[in-house]
Amino acid sequence: LVPEGQGRRQRSRGVCYVDEPPLGFFIAGSTLEGMNGVYVRKHVTRAPARRGERTLLYYVQSLNSRWTMLLAESHAEDGEQSDDEEDPYWRPEPERRWLIVDARHVDRFSHGGGTIVPGAGVRWSHVHARSGEVSDEEEDPFAWPRGPGGASGAVQPSSADDEDELPWQVIAILDQGILSDLHAGAAYHQMRVEEAVAGRGDAVRPPALTTLEGALRPGRWAFRVEAPEVVVRDAPSGGARTVARRYKGEYVCGLELRVAPDGTEWLRLEDPSAADADDE
Repeated sequence: LVPEGQGRRQRSRGVCYVDEPPLGFFIAGSTLEGMNGVYVRKHVTRAPARRGERTLLYYVQSLNSRWTMLLAESHAEDGEQSDDEEDPYWRPEPERRWLIVDARHVDRFSHGGGTIVPGAGVRWSHVHARSGEVSDEEEDPFAWPRGPGGASGAVQPSSADDEDELPWQVIAILDQGILSDLHAGAAYHQMRVEEAVAGRGDAVRPPALTTLEGALRPGRWAFRVEAPEVVVRDAPSGGARTVARRYKGEYVCGLELRVAPDGTEWLRLEDPSAADADDE
């Protein structure tokens, strides 16, 4: 496990030694729902080209959000050298940074790149740069325009950075079995959500006919049972066969009111189990 964050959301932390890049990451706790999820390591040749830097590690969200996570290293500029005449071939050490990139290929968050397992919470920061301009590479060699059409590869701040957007849980996945289980669980959860949104599957159950939601239908009247118990019969007569019972607090869907020869009023109900039943 890696530290789960610092600052106002600091939690207890567990630590282990890691000497190889993780197979994946589990990110959670952000209000940016598309960023949360399981990230799977891919070969760096699949990473989009980045101006002024190269990708050392590349991770892709395992579902359909298209968010990515990568460890990038800045390139030293050709011709850049020390003023020391005794070392004319000196080059500055490349700088590394972890980046989380959204589905539009815009850099959203950055983290120091001196580790193969980044931290969480406020160890990450929002990435900002002026649109259409290249920042001073000595101040920030990663602030190149990376968005489509030459736009800046960072989100312009419209207000103060929201810490709730940060990845408050960043968990390195070192075992292939655990990675597969997390991926399968995330895919199953997404399937259930999609079924619920579409109104199908086990995730969505129709309301009971005795609830208000079940009784409300176009062209019908909803009635609430006030008596402790009401007998439902198959005809508007006290001697008719009992087909069901309704209890106080339940709702029924009425089709029409009838007055029997003896002057009693009956409500004709809409009920799949007894379509022509009547309720006194």
